[in-house]
Amino acid sequence: MNPACIDILLIEDNRPEANRIRELLETTEVGSFRVSWAGDLATGLVELTQTKFDAILLDLNLPDSTGLETLFSIKTRVPHLPVIILTSLDDKELALEGLRHGAQDCLVKTILTMDPVHFLSGSVRKAIQRNQTPLQRELNQANFRSLVEKNVDGILVVDPMGRIQFCNPSVRTIFDGRELREGDEFGFPVASGETTELDIVPLDQGVRRVVEMRVSETLWNGRLSYLAALRDITGRKTIEDELRRAKVAAETANLAKSQFLAMMSHEIRTPMNAIIGMADLMSGEDLPEERAQAIRVIKDSGQALLTLIDDILDLAKIEAGAVHTQPELFSPNDLLESVFNIMRGPAERQKGLQLTYRVGATVPDVVQADYRRIRQVLINLVGNAIKFTDQGWIRIAVDHDPSFQESRLLFSVSDTGIGIPADKLGTIFGVFVQADATIYNKYGGTGLGLAISKRLVEIMRGHLWVESTPGQGSVFQFSIPAPALPPEQSPDGLESISKTAPPLHFAAPDIGLSSGLSERYHGLPVLVVDDDPINQLVLLKMLKKLGLSPDLAGNGREALEMIAAKQYALVLMDVQMPEMDGLTAVTTLRKREKATHQTPVKVVAVTAFAMGEDKQRCFEVGMDDYLCKPVRKNELARMLSRWL
Repeated sequence: MNPACIDILLIEDNRPEANRIRELLETTEVGSFRVSWAGDLATGLVELTQTKFDAILLDLNLPDSTGLETLFSIKTRVPHLPVIILTSLDDKELALEGLRHGAQDCLVKTILTMDPVHFLSGSVRKAIQRNQTPLQRELNQANFRSLVEKNVDGILVVDPMGRIQFCNPSVRTIFDGRELREGDEFGFPVASGETTELDIVPLDQGVRRVVEMRVSETLWNGRLSYLAALRDITGRKTIEDELRRAKVAAETANLAKSQFLAMMSHEIRTPMNAIIGMADLMSGEDLPEERAQAIRVIKDSGQALLTLIDDILDLAKIEAGAVHTQPELFSPNDLLESVFNIMRGPAERQKGLQLTYRVGATVPDVVQADYRRIRQVLINLVGNAIKFTDQGWIRIAVDHDPSFQESRLLFSVSDTGIGIPADKLGTIFGVFVQADATIYNKYGGTGLGLAISKRLVEIMRGHLWVESTPGQGSVFQFSIPAPALPPEQSPDGLESISKTAPPLHFAAPDIGLSSGLSERYHGLPVLVVDDDPINQLVLLKMLKKLGLSPDLAGNGREALEMIAAKQYALVLMDVQMPEMDGLTAVTTLRKREKATHQTPVKVVAVTAFAMGEDKQRCFEVGMDDYLCKPVRKNELARMLSRWL
């Protein structure tokens, strides 16, 4: 005989059901269970007097006894033997009552075959393990009491009916001195395996307490009960609430700072538009040399001031967390060409440097990354190279970065400038830092460009570094993720780049106001929508020099009326205006065009709001293009060439 075998008495009047249960037990774990069967209560009681069993599987509804009387008859004969009730789905209320009156577990017959190890044999083993003699229970409960009596956490034992079986002194402290006695209703729902928070109202109407309650099953006096561990977490919740309030306050402050920066950008760019725009217009006229020189000084000084203002605003936006990446599809070749065209004037005409750019043979035709931020970093790096290079060349390049498994691009800006000493390489990316104080005296500058570039690259999940030799030049490089777009998915307008031999590209002529465009645009009607008289004057003069016929509207509402009355080739729309702003005006215009099946008029935003999200909002409402103030004549000409 196997000494580890568990003897079970099965009292079940349905013989086929009894055979099925016996088979499940004896075949699931062969040699572990031995099942004796009785078809009624009387036979079962006789078996209990003749054989020592480890557990009883009991159907409460038998031919000679029904309901709880069946359980009471068994518990009277063998009070300490574990009883597991077998029931149907219809008898769940009766089974629950059985648990409350001493049964160890309850099993539904119809689901036993789903997982016999878990539902049947597992239940039997647990019932036997939980079953103890009165002496064992008393010893265990005494040990339990001594262990938890001085515990700072509240320890509470509750029966399935919600009545308190035991509580240590800490429970009374947590519940503000309330007298909690054994047999009293606990007053809060208790469920095994749950962690809940209780809101405790003090007796003196003082500060409310928050109590965390963790519940698990236990045996108390031989019956299934619930052990609840209570902890006062009022202090923790107070700190969490304070942190949440601080977080909201910080987010509100950051939002206010972002809004302030956007407004400052707008307010500064508006007068700068007049200064640079009028100087731009006058520089194209046939003026005496002395006056032409004065105009150049105004124009260059205005541009230097705008660059400084942009750098300060950029740095403030980065520190406020207001700068986010905005990935878009673009051609790396087009990106470098754009930077090249912007920077060739300062490099070649002002300092006589040779500026070139190169696109590596393995660089994808189209990638997805933050085009505007990458261009900003490249312009900063090229501008830095121009400043510290007196003769020689500057080269912009982009290659595929083989150092990473993900698709990344490696950009570089090389120069033959003064170089950087090795002991200064670790400091040049700091704010307002230059490698040597004497450099400022000779070259000027604020030291913001490199700091901004490094932080922008890091925002794009990239890395920027420099290699340099004093007297020979420097190479600034940065690597950023830029997933490639498969050729078959290449969108319209992004042309493929020849990969046969990566060429060096040199300067191409500007599209200026004197390039014969006045004949091309002669008499074309355009509408300028702007509330600032100086901005109106600048745009009207530029457009008239191009041969266009501009009309003027002072706000969005007036613009809608004029567009309804006259067909315009193009609308130049400011964003911030009284009565109706540009975003609202374009939204209304697009709805009206859709409702009347009209051909949409081309609308270009011309605004002093220069943050990335401002540009995105303009496109979202239906604008076709975007010009940032101050508007330069060449930028205006390029924009017009795209739409007229």
